[in-house]
Amino acid sequence: MWSNVARIGSVGGAAMVATWSLHNQSTPFKVLKWRLTLDTSDMTTSVHHIFTRRLPLMQCHETYQSDVLEVTKPVVLAKEATPSAHTDFPEPDRKIKGKRFTRVTKKPSAFEKSYTRTEVSKHDGSLPDGSIWVTYMDGVYDVTEFIKEHPGGAFILQAAGGSVDDFWEFWAYHHSSAKVIKFLDNLRIGKLKDYEATNHEDDLYKNDPTPSEVDRGLGQVMLIEKPWCTETYATEMAKDYYTSNADLFVRNHAPVPLYDDNDIKEYELTIQMGQKTKAVSLRELKERFQTYIVPSILQCAGNRASHNIKENPKGSGFIGTPFEHIDLGMLGNVEFAGVRMKEFLVSLYPELLNVKKDDLNDMFVEFIGDDDYYASVPLSIVMSPDSACLLATHMNGQPLTRDHGYPLRAIIPGVAGARNVKWLREISIRNDEGDSPWNRIHYKEGPVGNKKSIMRLPLQSLITTPVNGDALGGIMSLEVKGVAFSGYGTEIKQVQCSVDEGKTWHDCTMLTDEVSKPRAKSEVNKPVKHIGKHSHKYPLKKSSSRTFAWVRWHCSIELPQTESTTPVEIWCRCTDSEKTTQPNVGELNGGYVYNGYHKIQVHVQTTSS
Repeated sequence: MWSNVARIGSVGGAAMVATWSLHNQSTPFKVLKWRLTLDTSDMTTSVHHIFTRRLPLMQCHETYQSDVLEVTKPVVLAKEATPSAHTDFPEPDRKIKGKRFTRVTKKPSAFEKSYTRTEVSKHDGSLPDGSIWVTYMDGVYDVTEFIKEHPGGAFILQAAGGSVDDFWEFWAYHHSSAKVIKFLDNLRIGKLKDYEATNHEDDLYKNDPTPSEVDRGLGQVMLIEKPWCTETYATEMAKDYYTSNADLFVRNHAPVPLYDDNDIKEYELTIQMGQKTKAVSLRELKERFQTYIVPSILQCAGNRASHNIKENPKGSGFIGTPFEHIDLGMLGNVEFAGVRMKEFLVSLYPELLNVKKDDLNDMFVEFIGDDDYYASVPLSIVMSPDSACLLATHMNGQPLTRDHGYPLRAIIPGVAGARNVKWLREISIRNDEGDSPWNRIHYKEGPVGNKKSIMRLPLQSLITTPVNGDALGGIMSLEVKGVAFSGYGTEIKQVQCSVDEGKTWHDCTMLTDEVSKPRAKSEVNKPVKHIGKHSHKYPLKKSSSRTFAWVRWHCSIELPQTESTTPVEIWCRCTDSEKTTQPNVGELNGGYVYNGYHKIQVHVQTTSS
């Protein structure tokens, strides 16, 4: 049982402060302290949280929702407090009561022009000037030019001449980003004369898994509730070689599809190439094709967004979004199982084997999910001789969890998570990249505005223990643990750490033996083949040396003795079999796939002589 203790008092004439603690009566040492500041001058609410112990946050969040405080003012959550030494890493911003932010666009001017819905409906692109207007709540917005750069691409045209409110209930990220509302304000041209507030009682996210379900475990830190987006605590992410299904990060874009038993029986995957369209049932997919196992990292392209912002404060597209605080936890190592995508496609379209190698880079495989999310990858990635791409049905020996695409998803090892489409319903083999906004606009290499889509994840090493901000007392040496991998499948040859800003580097011990160990238990009820360097029993290609799984590492660094508490900055870097070394500062990439040295600071007190 959790209980709360609250105190309320005033500070100055414009602010009111409430502080309270949540106490777990069955586990007394777990205490969460909050400070809430109500600033009545600008109607802004800030929540600061201080951990006195590492804590299962989702459990506290549920209690906080139910019996602590209801806030009806606009909410802005700021990461201003410094977590204690036991915090795994600085905590991302959170919403109060699990609800979306209350967003209020700029205050209408007394002289602002008014329009009726009928007047707005005429501006659907059919007028001679091609103007397109939409409404949101009581505002009218001219999006004619904005459509060209709308992050959601042509989706906005569905609301041309009408309201975007219902669409935002589905693509609920709009409600969670101050950046979106600020941008919308700039497009406002008037107010809606016949506006009537609508209560959306039919919650489109009502069938999402609940935080208490096993696939939304306590090892995850919530970034956004709708759609559900999380990262994994650093210490949980790599405590075992494979990240557990319950702790693996989640990046959803829309409500999670819900299927009953009959839906699964009738589930079909549609495949199109040119004028040929074919359909394969889920049952046929499993019975007709060989099952392969592929150990692979899975990483969101936005992982380490906060690190990127620190090094490139003006070049990140994440600034002003709920994702600007992402640490290193949108990453995991998973044993996926399913049908090899190349074999599947060639069985349906044998002519793919005749496509010239140079043409494979100009053709694309587009994956369309049941949540309306879709993205594409070059056909060359799927058709390479040692391709490990899967139509996956299992993860870590169990059926895919709902958050991770049950019953079927694309797995493209070593490629940004944005291309690994979940709840897979359609595959299209095309002569271009397609019109997906997640290819055309988002997830681009280089500075904002670049046209090349991110595919392969760069060389990466990360520190998982200790964590940033830890206080370590009475130690003679510093024990450091972490992971390293390459999205290109190259082997990690060396990992090094430094505690003197790169002047001296210490070689780390890599746990390469565990990379070859399959999971002891699996619900895949048929013979399987393994793909990857360490899959000795069923090598797909004897000359292949690619592996997309991470390697865990550790090292011990002796420290100078001192009685005082000293800040120590720890850096790590890695080198692969191609003699490529992780850079000190990663490329800009608009905030995506940052791979500079991982740098954390801890506070150390050694034993004096």
